[in-house]
Amino acid sequence: MRDIITLIGVILSIVLIVIGNKKNNKIFISIGVVLILICLGYMAQDFFKGFIHGFINGDL
Repeated sequence: MRDIITLIGVILSIVLIVIGNKKNNKIFISIGVVLILICLGYMAQDFFKGFIHGFINGDL
């Protein structure tokens, strides 16, 4: 469920950035960038947990 919410957030932020670029609206661009950074922060936690788990267990 968390992955789906993160994916929706990334898609929504990309749409906001594209709309902001086409209409030259800085507010949409800044909201999209902040939303992408929040979603990447959530994804980075899962990435590092999986990386550490795989490194400790030696799964190749």
